[in-house]
Amino acid sequence: MPPQTTFLIRSTLFDRERLLTVNPDYLAFDNKDLVSAEPSTIERENIESFRFGVDWIRGLYFIIGRTYRIEVRDHEGNTIKIRLRSIYGIRKKKLGTKYNKIYGALHNAYFNDLGLHYVRLVNDRLPFMLAGVTLTPEGIVDPKIGALSWNSIGLKAYSTYFAIYDKSEPSNYHAFDYGVDWNAILLYSILTFILKQKHDE
Repeated sequence: MPPQTTFLIRSTLFDRERLLTVNPDYLAFDNKDLVSAEPSTIERENIESFRFGVDWIRGLYFIIGRTYRIEVRDHEGNTIKIRLRSIYGIRKKKLGTKYNKIYGALHNAYFNDLGLHYVRLVNDRLPFMLAGVTLTPEGIVDPKIGALSWNSIGLKAYSTYFAIYDKSEPSNYHAFDYGVDWNAILLYSILTFILKQKHDE
């Protein structure tokens, strides 16, 4: 079990420092307006999904900054939102490093176990839904491209998203954005795991 990790987060240059606690049993973040208010907390076993990405901040004529974003959601729909914002390059390198460290801590404490949960379902040949896609022992049912058997599924991965496509008709595809679609990176990992298993059979 990973040790507890804490981070002091200042979402903007003028915001106060807020404490993020990545505990093996819970995630807590001081995201309230009042300093005296209790932090938002999600218990580890109640973590349901996550997403992450970098959003560009656009000025009138050109990009003036970026927002590093990580969001964690529980089964009731409550969300902890972590934001790190750089304007005109101020703190860009420092915030990029902190963003990667926070994601790494969250992955080690919670996200890896989510992946293992779905791997067990795959190994037990049980159907389940992930990121809106139903996975079964025979293949997938995707809301956009329909039903595909495992030998018909192709994957293409990029830095911020991936796509599922029909090998017989590549124009029939569904793209998943890691920063927009909940558990998109998890779906990609599970699909890659299954397709590798099928290839090795």
